[in-house]
Amino acid sequence: MKQDAILFNDPEAWIDQTFDVPAVRNGGILRTSLKAVEAGAGMARFKAEVNRRQFRALENNGHIIVFCNLKPVEILASGPGNAIR
Repeated sequence: MKQDAILFNDPEAWIDQTFDVPAVRNGGILRTSLKAVEAGAGMARFKAEVNRRQFRALENNGHIIVFCNLKPVEILASGPGNAIR
């Protein structure tokens, strides 16, 4: 059985693997897609893990960026007519 198939059938294994990378351990940035999150663990479980770790995450057009540290996130520019929620 392929490893990907196992991970997509086990949300906790997917979470463990996704957050067990050097970028997360070193306080960097984790990039993933909305589709990967939904297929791997579901958005609710993913958000719960981000919150448990006290990280910050942004989603835009199917792309997810997680800031893997406790530092504040500042939106530097949003452009005219672009809402920030």
